[in-house]
Amino acid sequence: MLGKLFKYDFREVGRKISPLYIALAAISIVTGILFAVRGSKVNTVNDPLAAIIIIMMLVWLVLFVATGVVTLMLVARNFQDTLFGSRGYLTNTLPTRAIDHVADKTINGIVWAALTTLMSIVAVALFVAAIVLVSPAARGSLLETLGSTSLGSVSFPQLAMTDIAKNAGVVTVSFLTFSALVVSWLFAGISFGSIIKKRPGLAKAIAFAVLALAWLLTSNVLGTTYARLLLVQVALTIIFSMSSTYILSCHLNLE
Repeated sequence: MLGKLFKYDFREVGRKISPLYIALAAISIVTGILFAVRGSKVNTVNDPLAAIIIIMMLVWLVLFVATGVVTLMLVARNFQDTLFGSRGYLTNTLPTRAIDHVADKTINGIVWAALTTLMSIVAVALFVAAIVLVSPAARGSLLETLGSTSLGSVSFPQLAMTDIAKNAGVVTVSFLTFSALVVSWLFAGISFGSIIKKRPGLAKAIAFAVLALAWLLTSNVLGTTYARLLLVQVALTIIFSMSSTYILSCHLNLE
């Protein structure tokens, strides 16, 4: 059942976030091409193409930020609508435990956070690739650099490779742990705020603020080292998730 729930929620968010991914990729390519055509003259005064490039760069940067924000908003909106909103009655009549719903949506949020991060990396790669493919100067510089690179200069000792793998593992664990904490914080705030029926928007805002304050205070007091901070984040994720589960299973009123 958990797999079926995840498949449904993944498609639900994917239908809404895919156009933004496509727009980010397209603007990355177009901006890279324009940047390659104009090159170092991008700041030329009274140059329409330079003005277009500057605007495209700003749109590109805005899309980078918007993609992450919209991803979190869509994940939170999916949690709100399917469990506490208009579709809540149907979802909560399924033969599934509340903890399965929370786990499904938390995993869904982590996966989309990872995909959005990957999409940002792909967008940068597309931007650079467009410049290299269109600009002869950039392409020549890249080929010259690759041609002058010897095998000895790119071979790393075993210790260095171990350090690289270790650092990559630390970054991955840190990203996944932090993503899980952010998603569980969002869900807990929505869950606590949904208890209040008169002013749910204000209640959710207060719940987000209180939970964020508890998060920051706990991290500052107990997270004195990386290992302790990681444990604090895992503990807070569990606490937030169990809070959402308890509210969903014991205090849910969809009337």
